[in-house]
Amino acid sequence: MPEVLIARRPLGRRANEALRTFGRMAAVRITERPLEPMFELQFAAEDAATAAALSAATGLDFTATNRALIAGAITALWLGPGNWLIKPGAEAAAKLAPLERVVAVTQSSLVDVSDQWFGASMQGERCRELLAQGCALDFDPRVFAPDSCAVTQFARLRALIHYVDGSPVYHVHVERSYAAYLWAWLIDAMTGIDYEGDTK
Repeated sequence: MPEVLIARRPLGRRANEALRTFGRMAAVRITERPLEPMFELQFAAEDAATAAALSAATGLDFTATNRALIAGAITALWLGPGNWLIKPGAEAAAKLAPLERVVAVTQSSLVDVSDQWFGASMQGERCRELLAQGCALDFDPRVFAPDSCAVTQFARLRALIHYVDGSPVYHVHVERSYAAYLWAWLIDAMTGIDYEGDTK
């Protein structure tokens, strides 16, 4: 009888550490992002015809840079020129069908990378201070506005940072194998921020 594979979240019981240790802290709250289908789209950034065809198939403007694009339930996060992380949400096969038809007839590719990424969500009034401890990006919302995203080095890891909304809410994605390291780093960095708003 074939082995049945069960998807398990990368952190396991570690996901409770932040809530147990910092449950009273209102300044920043971190949670593990749920597992979700993700696909990496690649095409030649200078190929305007392919970019236009991909955009027409999805309603997403693939000529944009450093942005999160949303069309219905589909979200696309910019990874680099001609390189996007596609999150189709539920019923991924049906939603990606138009995109796959374009990929099949152009010099582009669409690869399932659902098992590659781990995501952490952070929200609270001092998210930017926490993020600034890990990388050199300017998180001033006048510079890094809602729906901005960037690939950068964060906590010595290659990370994708997405500014979701002005609450503020940020999502940080790293390779799945570094989930425990990122989580431990975030918890350690949070010890320098107390819930009353003063740095230690």
